[in-house]
Amino acid sequence: MNHNEINVTIAKNGRMVIPAKFRKALGLEEGGNVTVSLKGDTIAIQSKMARLKAAQEYVAKHFGHKKDSIVDDFLADKRAEAKREWK
Repeated sequence: MNHNEINVTIAKNGRMVIPAKFRKALGLEEGGNVTVSLKGDTIAIQSKMARLKAAQEYVAKHFGHKKDSIVDDFLADKRAEAKREWK
């Protein structure tokens, strides 16, 4: 077992405790929300920040890094379209 593995016991009602050092590493606090998913034979727990980072990386990978934001590009396109319609 390495330093990123800790054995925990599952209670009768299915609950288990996420070790404090793991909660601290993920920035999880009481009342916080996580996403739990099943990946093959593994249960994965992700914090909101981890999910947000994954989403940002997905967008960057598929839409490329731009100096301006996607919103700025969208607004510029809409302004150009409006100009064309008013002519």
